[in-house]
Amino acid sequence: MRKKRKQRGLAIIELLLVFAILGVIAVVIVLASGFIQKANAEKSFQQFQQTIITAANSYIEKYRDVLPASELCINIPYQNLTKEDLLQESDYRCDATGIVSVYQDKSKDNYELYLTCKNVHNDKVVYQREGNPNECIRANGNFAVQIVSMKEENDGILQDYLTSDWATGKIRLELSAYSPYFYPIQEFQYSLDDGQTYETIAGNELVLEENIQGKIKIRAMDTNHDYSTEKNIYVKLDNTTPIPIIKGTGASSMPIDTGTYVSQSVMLSGTLENNPISPVQYDWYSCSNTIDITSCAKVSENTEKYQVTSNGIYRVKATTSAGLYSYSSPFEVKIDKTAYQIRVNSSENTLVTITNNST
Repeated sequence: MRKKRKQRGLAIIELLLVFAILGVIAVVIVLASGFIQKANAEKSFQQFQQTIITAANSYIEKYRDVLPASELCINIPYQNLTKEDLLQESDYRCDATGIVSVYQDKSKDNYELYLTCKNVHNDKVVYQREGNPNECIRANGNFAVQIVSMKEENDGILQDYLTSDWATGKIRLELSAYSPYFYPIQEFQYSLDDGQTYETIAGNELVLEENIQGKIKIRAMDTNHDYSTEKNIYVKLDNTTPIPIIKGTGASSMPIDTGTYVSQSVMLSGTLENNPISPVQYDWYSCSNTIDITSCAKVSENTEKYQVTSNGIYRVKATTSAGLYSYSSPFEVKIDKTAYQIRVNSSENTLVTITNNST
């Protein structure tokens, strides 16, 4: 009887030992499973981090023209990556107001993620980093203005404008800017006095109509009052039509009016009654009458003065480098080279004869 009780006691102890071993194994399995899941989760999020970095790199490439190349640090709002369809969130979702900072170090780009990210399946925070690096804080100059197009408009006709050429009519500059922050562009501004004062541009197009030769500074401002870098544009616009006049001089540089008889050649000089800001070219024409411009033929070009040695009607054409021109009023030259000899009766002080001899 005692032997059976002893065997029964051993069986219970053995059973308890088995349960204990199974419990230890279960704990080990659970812990191992947790570690494996955590490792898999970390690996999965590391892959997502790399996806974020790839998206940020694509963002920079997409907007490289409007991002200043000289910046050492650029802040990219996380929500910009999702709005641009550069990043697809599946297992993880990050705070839209987070920032991806890109540091440019020599030839290498370093990425810092200032984000709070959660697992969408259990809503647990898997990554969190707050703040914003001081050297990459939102500040003026972290984005640039882009000139989309430059057009010269004359009588409603548009053509491309080259800043090296003189223009007339209107110059139209279409502008764009993209702030690396999540603030939209509020307005564009321009300055004609090298940045001392700025005027607001209506919309995204700067239209110039007044005469100007020189530099214009253009910048953008977002709704957070962050300013872009200033872009310098050099333009030359002249809408002044020249009004030429002719001045004549005879012997000893004596002024001569149109239609006045002279005995020698006449020097005609072209000048202006107004002041275009672009250079002016003078071309000389000989005309058959004083009314019809089409009766005139060019006799000399690109000179302010023209020497006339025979009778005729002359006009000067003034043309600005911007292409505006007009003709002067006609100037009639009368040259009489006939020499007169007058003999006087000295005793009676009376005219005796008048003869002329061709010189």
